[in-house]
Amino acid sequence: MRVVTIGAFILARVDEDAFLAGLMVARCAPRRGPGEGPAAWAGSGSWSPQRVLALCTARRLLVESHRVSGRDATPCPCASAGSAYPPCHTLRAVALEWADHPDYRPEWRAHPVPLQAARSA
Repeated sequence: MRVVTIGAFILARVDEDAFLAGLMVARCAPRRGPGEGPAAWAGSGSWSPQRVLALCTARRLLVESHRVSGRDATPCPCASAGSAYPPCHTLRAVALEWADHPDYRPEWRAHPVPLQAARSA
């Protein structure tokens, strides 16, 4: 099934990441000893399923904050009126991580933020 909106695309990828991170936690929890397993990973600074799950939450919040009236079929509220490049740069940047996914659309490629917008930030 082909995903239609960038928000739905991102949320589908996030759900996949969260599922895999949850599996990792479940598989490793029974085997952990002192200083091992998911609890130790969280503070190690390296990859950990907890960090992946936290990133999934952050990505979901980004997508939700860009929805209008509970739907992401309308333009993002941070896109300027009459923008030639909807959706906004934020969602494009988030989706770029999955540019090799078959449901990723080439028109979602991140465009550089206009210089005046970058200066005002």
